[in-house]
Amino acid sequence: MTKRLIDIDDELLVAAQEAAGQDSIKGTVTEALNRLVEQQRRREQHLRESWAQLGEALVDLQDDDVMRRAWS
Repeated sequence: MTKRLIDIDDELLVAAQEAAGQDSIKGTVTEALNRLVEQQRRREQHLRESWAQLGEALVDLQDDDVMRRAWS
């Protein structure tokens, strides 16, 4: 683990501590980083699922029987 020296807006830190339910700066920063990483993972998973669904739809669009039934 590496120590870092950064400037943090005091009001933003207090608001983040309240939102995260943390008392310490370290706990707040750790919670914020964990939430950010998890949020990105959920976005990527949603994108993968959306692409998979699109792929399934494209297969149907290329199927002559499916398209014939859709237009009849």
